[in-house]
Amino acid sequence: YLVDDFGSLMNLLYQLSKLERIASNGKPTAMAVDLEGLNLCRDGAMSLAQLCLSSNPKSVYVVDVTRLGFHAFHATTHTGTSLKSIMEDARIEKVFYDPRNDVDALYYQFNVAPQNVFDLQLAEVALRRARGLTVRYVIGLFKCLIAQPELFTQSAMMDFARRINDAGKALYEPKHGGSFK
Repeated sequence: YLVDDFGSLMNLLYQLSKLERIASNGKPTAMAVDLEGLNLCRDGAMSLAQLCLSSNPKSVYVVDVTRLGFHAFHATTHTGTSLKSIMEDARIEKVFYDPRNDVDALYYQFNVAPQNVFDLQLAEVALRRARGLTVRYVIGLFKCLIAQPELFTQSAMMDFARRINDAGKALYEPKHGGSFK
C-alpha cells in the first residue's frame, strides 16, 4: 500500500494501533522496516519507509517520506499512535537488515529513537559462526535469503525474490544500468 497522503497515513496508523494493542496484551509483535534514501544517514535525505507488520504479514506499506516529511513519523491518531511511537515502543520488535544508516537517519532527521531493534545481518553472521564457519564479511539481504532455502516453501517465491533483487539493481546500481540518484 502506498502511503503518500493524510488519508493513507491515517489508515497505516490504524493498522499500527492494532499492532500496539496486541503488544499491550503481552503477545509478541514485530514490524519489518527498511528505509531508502540518497546516501541515507544523518545528512542523506530519507525518501521511503517500507513496513510490514506481524499483525498483517501479507501487506507491505511504502511510506513516501519525501512527500509527507515530518508528518510521516509525527502525525498521530486520536489515541496517540504515530510511526514514531511505534518505533520507540520496546514491546514491538523492529526487524532491520543492517540498520546503522536507517537508525542514524531516523534519529537525526526525525527525532525517532527506535527501541527493540533486531538486526538480521548480525543474526546471519552469528548463525554462520555457530555453524563453525569463519566470517570475514557480511552479505547482502538477497544472498542471506538464498542461503536459507527453507525460507522459500515454493520455487515461485525464490523466483520472485530474484526478480525483485534484479529490478532493484537495474534501478539503483550503475554497473547494472541504474543510478544512485
